[in-house]
Amino acid sequence: MSEILEYIGFMGIGALLLALVQHYLKRRDKHLDRKIEEQKEAYAGLLNAIFVLRYDEDLDESEVNLRYWVARVQLVCSSNVLEWLFELEGSGRRSFMTKAKIDALIIAMRHDLGIAE
Repeated sequence: MSEILEYIGFMGIGALLLALVQHYLKRRDKHLDRKIEEQKEAYAGLLNAIFVLRYDEDLDESEVNLRYWVARVQLVCSSNVLEWLFELEGSGRRSFMTKAKIDALIIAMRHDLGIAE
């Protein structure tokens, strides 16, 4: 009889541990999903701001918009993307628009989102 009670007790502890592990994994997945969504939104906004600044005649508003998206990206990006942002920002407006640097930034963003080739 005591063996049966011990077995039932172990099953209860096992079920409790399983529930705790499942809860932890669910929260972690939800956190990662939210982080990726934030990154995608920030990266898309930054690329749009770069495009608008490159082709828009209203430079003041475009530059403010770009600064906003750079700040948003800095909140959610990896260190690799952050390095490219600092390099682009430090090189001035004309250099910011070079295709090679924008392509390198896009590659870093793709790696950050886990969609790199």
